[in-house]
Amino acid sequence: MLETYKTEMIAAGVDPTALIAQLSPLHTTLNTENIKQEGMKTDLRAQTEVVEGAKTDTYTAASRGVDMVISAFGRTSQQAKEAIALRKSVRPEPPTPAPTP
Repeated sequence: MLETYKTEMIAAGVDPTALIAQLSPLHTTLNTENIKQEGMKTDLRAQTEVVEGAKTDTYTAASRGVDMVISAFGRTSQQAKEAIALRKSVRPEPPTPAPTP
């Protein structure tokens, strides 16, 4: 816009030349940083999937340990109750279904 109306603005006593020169590198920096940020968001989404998979694998393995405690001491034992409570406290959240359009 400043470029478009530069001639008329100068005629009106307002010279945007210095601001136009300042805006160009600022815009370039903004664009570069935005591209970098969008790449980070993509990387973060991919890493979240990796972490969620690791959580599930760890929970599954630990859950087998709880089953072993139950087998060793009986379901109604204090040890089994502690193990079951622990398993419930670290159970992963079920995945949120995608919204239907």
